[in-house]
Amino acid sequence: MVSASSDNGITLESAHNSIVRGNDLRFNTGGIQLDASTGNLIEANNASETDGTGIELGGDSLENIIRLNLANGNSANGIAIGDYAPAGEGNLIDNNTASTVGRRYHGS
Repeated sequence: MVSASSDNGITLESAHNSIVRGNDLRFNTGGIQLDASTGNLIEANNASETDGTGIELGGDSLENIIRLNLANGNSANGIAIGDYAPAGEGNLIDNNTASTVGRRYHGS
């Protein structure tokens, strides 16, 4: 478990053909972030209750598989995709759960 980090729990930058599986990333600034990363499998992670986005696919992140993840109760988006993909190069987002997004409050 990666918890109470001042950054994302996991960041992949220019990573290719990696597997990120079975991580508990709750209560961080963000959950999982990909930038310029292709062909990765992001599976069965819990990226809930973050101060930002649960799972974020940034620019030039193509042909990734995002499946069976939880992204609930984040302060921003559950799952966010930053760029359009050319035909045949998109990301597969399959069977994830993202609910009660943006409903967590801080303070009194």
